[in-house]
Amino acid sequence: MASNSRIYNHVVQPIMLLLVITAGLVSMLGTGSNTFITVTTACTGPHQYVRTGSLVTLDGRCSDFTEAAPDNAHMLYEWSVKSRPQGSNAIVGNASNSVLASFVADIDGEYEIELATMIGGFSEVAKVTTRVTATTGNARPMVEAGPYQEVAIGDTVQLQATASDADDNPLSYSWSFQPGSEAAVLSDATSPDPTFVANDSGDYLVDVVVNDGAVDSLSDTVLIRSRDANFTLPVAVAGADQFALTGSQVNLNGINSYSPYDRPLTYRWRMISRPFGSVTGLSDKTTAQPSFIADKPGAYLIKLVVSDGAVDNSRSLDDVYEDRLIVIVGDNQPPVANGGEDHAVSTGTSATLDGVASSDPELATLTYS
Repeated sequence: MASNSRIYNHVVQPIMLLLVITAGLVSMLGTGSNTFITVTTACTGPHQYVRTGSLVTLDGRCSDFTEAAPDNAHMLYEWSVKSRPQGSNAIVGNASNSVLASFVADIDGEYEIELATMIGGFSEVAKVTTRVTATTGNARPMVEAGPYQEVAIGDTVQLQATASDADDNPLSYSWSFQPGSEAAVLSDATSPDPTFVANDSGDYLVDVVVNDGAVDSLSDTVLIRSRDANFTLPVAVAGADQFALTGSQVNLNGINSYSPYDRPLTYRWRMISRPFGSVTGLSDKTTAQPSFIADKPGAYLIKLVVSDGAVDNSRSLDDVYEDRLIVIVGDNQPPVANGGEDHAVSTGTSATLDGVASSDPELATLTYS
């Protein structure tokens, strides 16, 4: 998991404030030694391993603020290159006020990218650094073990790893329980999505490593917490990331959220961040299917938390069980690649590939690779 940087609240006497705008972030600097500070947490994804020359996507969607923040507050972001290989000209594009950013890893070596977050006018800056290693040789594969889960004793747990390799080598998987945690029998320790039965109450810490035929990935761990049914938490499902046209209505759908014991749910949506200049808001923060008008191009980060009347849900090792999605808004939506159905052929015969079902929302002419 990425390291987090936290700044803690303290309440003081009123003071004079000076407004300063620096590197795209608005901050309030006090003229005295006392300030009123709201906690923000800067968070990025794991260490990335990429091919030299590739476009690297930076994602700060796990950044957050506490309940102490105003309900209508929105996160501000600033990305910057903290260090890069000698001779590199890498700079971060879309660096200011966007939860997503990118840069080209133009030279072999390690890049340190810093993310700073704050709530405009009400907080100091929180910072975190993520690393990206670029190579023209064989890149180390990457794997994520999947989300934190809460299950009832006796439930069958479905694990789901997400792995990638910059060289597109075939990957093999290896799962194992950490020493000292609860253990169980995996259905297939070499599968990307094995299962096990949580027969005991407690914490199951499960590690996964992938190998590309030459080198192992770094290990990633998922925590599965087994509880009595009365303490099992509901599951928030905010839906997949979306693309939308500027000025259109974006419909959100949390209807697939559920309680393992069919308790009725209540919903709490929050727009964590939106593009600079946007004044839009959610139509209803407490319904399963709210909407908003995408009034500016850019990235909108939305969070959903659900409750079953007994306890709110949490979906991380930090006990914040929630789901998030990003809505990318612009004037040209990306095309959809469709390689056709899977099929089997006899060894030595030709296999025909068909991408004719690929499409573009604006009906533009497509190129294929």
